[in-house]
Amino acid sequence: MVNHDSAQNILRFEETVAETNSVAVVRQEYTAIANSNALHFQQSYDDLDELFFALLTLPSGNRVALVSHKHSPNPGTEICVSYDLSDVPSVIIETIRVLNLSIEDLTWVHHGLEQELYRSQGLSVPPRIDEKANYPQQFSGVDFSGCDLKNIDLSKADLKNTIFIEADLNNANLEQADLRGANLKNANLQGANLKSADLRNTNLEQADLRGADLENAIIDKLNLNNASS
Repeated sequence: MVNHDSAQNILRFEETVAETNSVAVVRQEYTAIANSNALHFQQSYDDLDELFFALLTLPSGNRVALVSHKHSPNPGTEICVSYDLSDVPSVIIETIRVLNLSIEDLTWVHHGLEQELYRSQGLSVPPRIDEKANYPQQFSGVDFSGCDLKNIDLSKADLKNTIFIEADLNNANLEQADLRGANLKNANLQGANLKSADLRNTNLEQADLRGADLENAIIDKLNLNNASS
């Protein structure tokens, strides 16, 4: 988690740039990208972690942020765009070409974009490990207590034993997420998508589940004491 004392004189990522929507990841570390492309990465932070980012303006005029979270368990650098950007698959392809990389360097593409992206290159979507996204969705055991995670996309994420005490997950996408043993006590899950999520041994005590979609969720040994629905 973020050390806010060390971040006092550093601008928050979301307050610095508009390009905060993670849409793909390349396997290369940000230091290698910086050295190969003369890019300057600066320090920042978000709700999840401290991070380093650089802004890249593409020949098309579109801009992306290249982001590396300091304590991520997974290697690589995220490609982030603004939420209102159109034709994102083309921007991802343009980005990797500007960085002298190839589509084989992509280790993760947002599930809503991958079909179009790979089809545009005449390729099939590479198989996932155990049919789950393997980056940047592995947060097993992380403490997100009190974090603002509204509208976050954690579909198919590995969230076993993750702590979300009093976290705001309003309208979060947790479809098919593995939440076994997670602690969501007092969490705000209003409107959250929990379709087919694995909620075995999950603690939802006093959680707000109003409007949440639990269709086909696995709820064996689920703790729903005083939860609102």
